[in-house]
Amino acid sequence: MQQGSDPAAARGVRRVRGDADRPERPAEKPWFIAPGFGDFIVNNSGGSTAWMILLAVYCALILSSSLLGGWLPLLVRLTHTRVQVATSFVAGLMLGVGILHLVPHAWEQFHSADLTMGWVLGGFLTMFFVQRYLHFHHHDVPEEAPETHGHAEASSDPEHHGREQTLADKSARRLSWMGATFGLTVHTLLDGVALAASVELDRRLGRTHGLLGFGTFLVVFLHKPFDALAVGTLLAVGRTSRSLRHWVNGLFALANPAGLLLFYLGAGRFLQTA
Repeated sequence: MQQGSDPAAARGVRRVRGDADRPERPAEKPWFIAPGFGDFIVNNSGGSTAWMILLAVYCALILSSSLLGGWLPLLVRLTHTRVQVATSFVAGLMLGVGILHLVPHAWEQFHSADLTMGWVLGGFLTMFFVQRYLHFHHHDVPEEAPETHGHAEASSDPEHHGREQTLADKSARRLSWMGATFGLTVHTLLDGVALAASVELDRRLGRTHGLLGFGTFLVVFLHKPFDALAVGTLLAVGRTSRSLRHWVNGLFALANPAGLLLFYLGAGRFLQTA
């Protein structure tokens, strides 16, 4: 018998090709994984999942802060002054992170100060006109209805005296909270995209000092309760049920993780060549 020959073939036994001899087929990806998404995660993980864990922690904290903001109108009494002071603090933090942290990142990518500042100005003007004319993004508490004194004021509008609110009034309140919720949901989706982009950029640039994308996370984390507060306040003004408020608040809080997921679904296709 020659060395290296098959013993079964030497005895005249026909060998049946088993599964072990067949070439392995690549595992099929689940249908819900976008093309390139899995490869992007595997090829860019660098042998570590620490950044994924960090993103999960970020999402959990932002989710909690958003839920808390939506519950505030049900738990405590907020005043105009308190809300405006807190909002002003967060606005200053957002300005600092945007100008001092994110703009240098953009300049490193564009290698052009003119292009970078053009995008900054374009984003500022876009958000200014959106908030100026769509009126969906405001942080305030509803003012108390003025008390009436005597029959003179109570009967000053005889057309509405003794009548319940009309269907048009109820529809206006419903459209108010629905429009605000839609606009702020889009706003929150973009927050998630910005957070994921910041983490990904820090990771690609090899920044190991501190937490990846921490500045962006801090802005979103502190700002999100006020967005949820705006939605919750409009729901309260619209006299919706408590169960509906909880449902809307919960779904709104999920918009940020959804935006983060949308970024990486798109990154699987578009960032592999970067």
